[in-house]
Amino acid sequence: MVALLLEKGASIEATDKDGNTALELALEWGHDSIADLLRSKLASTQNDSQNLRRSEKQAIGLTSEEGNLKASILANNPENEKVKELVELSKLQASVTIQELPISKDSQTKEPYPIIQLIPETNHKTDHANIIDDLISAIKNHLLPKGTAIALERKQNGNNLGMSDVIMLANIIGHNKINMDHKITVPEFIKGLPIYKDAKLYNLARIKGIKVIGIEGKGLEVSKESSLYNQVREEYMAIELVNLAASVRNVIFPVGADHVEKLSGRLEAVGMEVN
Repeated sequence: MVALLLEKGASIEATDKDGNTALELALEWGHDSIADLLRSKLASTQNDSQNLRRSEKQAIGLTSEEGNLKASILANNPENEKVKELVELSKLQASVTIQELPISKDSQTKEPYPIIQLIPETNHKTDHANIIDDLISAIKNHLLPKGTAIALERKQNGNNLGMSDVIMLANIIGHNKINMDHKITVPEFIKGLPIYKDAKLYNLARIKGIKVIGIEGKGLEVSKESSLYNQVREEYMAIELVNLAASVRNVIFPVGADHVEKLSGRLEAVGMEVN
């Protein structure tokens, strides 16, 4: 019945008189199959102008602040000690900072100054998925220049939906490929989220020796409600891109289209070549 209602155009975000959405009620009453259906629908219909991670949080959990990917994976694998091991390992792997990255030999050649390629995401959800697919294809077909790194608009040390979650999912993908009889369960709705695409990219890039690192701001001096928030974010991202470019030859950064012009100006002002 729920599937039929959704097919007929019922709003996934409609609320009852108490303000509860269908997803919240399904979770409250333990209707897991219905919750998974609603999460999948929410992930596919989320307002594309929203922040990418906000839409992911809403698809994973009750609210944009409560959604927790690690908790979701652990809940689906309650007796699997390997999952707990990979969760802790991902936190350790994500703890590296850009300043700690080893200098690529390719960055020390007599090539032109590092190039930073900003790829605008006008429609965050669909554009991001297409860009990541293109990057995966480029890596598989050896089309990326030597010394290229990929930056993602995620917090490197974020607690939720940051790079530690990307790495956790990448580790699970790698584990499942070589442990066919002892696979870790990943809910289908998570496989439809942008972060799962990022994990596929990270897993392949890691095998090919390509750095993938998050450069979204964490612990910024201003709150999200401040009129200066985007300006401070862009300043932070520009600094991190310059630092990343110092250890490689080229950087590819898919980023919200609204940030491209100002990021380009900041990077060019310090002598970076922006494509």
